Amino acid sequence: MTDDQDEVARVRRQVTLHGEASLNRLDAWRWKNICAADERAERRKALGREERRAEERAQQRTTADELRSEMARLRAEVHQLHDALIEATGEAIGQFTDKAVDRAERAIKDIQRETLTLVEKGFAEPRARLDVSLPEAQSRATKDFKFSSERDDAEIDLPNPLAPRGVIRKTTLN
Repeated sequence: MTDDQDEVARVRRQVTLHGEASLNRLDAWRWKNICAADERAERRKALGREERRAEERAQQRTTADELRSEMARLRAEVHQLHDALIEATGEAIGQFTDKAVDRAERAIKDIQRETLTLVEKGFAEPRARLDVSLPEAQSRATKDFKFSSERDDAEIDLPNPLAPRGVIRKTTLN
C-alpha cells in the first residue's frame, strides 16, 4: 500500500471506532475528501452500471427484433408450405377420386354386361320354346309397331261409349 492509501485506511478506522467527532481538523478535511471521492466513485459505478444496462437492453432489443423478424419469416414460410401442402393434398385426393370413379364406372359396366348376358341366356330358351309353340308370335313381332298416339291412314273401329250396346260406328282419325 502507498502512503495515501495507508492514511485513508487510518482515517476510516478512526471514524469507525471513535466517530467523526474524534477527528482533528486535518483528518476531518481528509475524511471530507475521502467521502467525496467515495461518492464520485459510487456515481461512476452507478453510471457504468446504467450504461452497461442500457447496452444490454439495446442488445436485447436488437436480439428481440432479429428474433421477431426471423419468426415472421418462418411464419411466412410455414404458410407457404401449408398452402403448398393443401394444394398437393387436394390434387392427390382429386386423382384418387378420379381413379375410384373410373373403377366404379368400369365395375358397373361389367356388372351390367354380365347381367344382360345372364338375362339373355336365361330368357333365350323359354323364348325359343314360345316361338316354336306360337307361330303367330313371330308374325306379331315382325309387324310394324305403332304407339296409340301415332296416326294411321286406315280407319279404326272404336267403340262408342255413348252408343247403345251392340252398335259400333266407324270413325276416321285426322
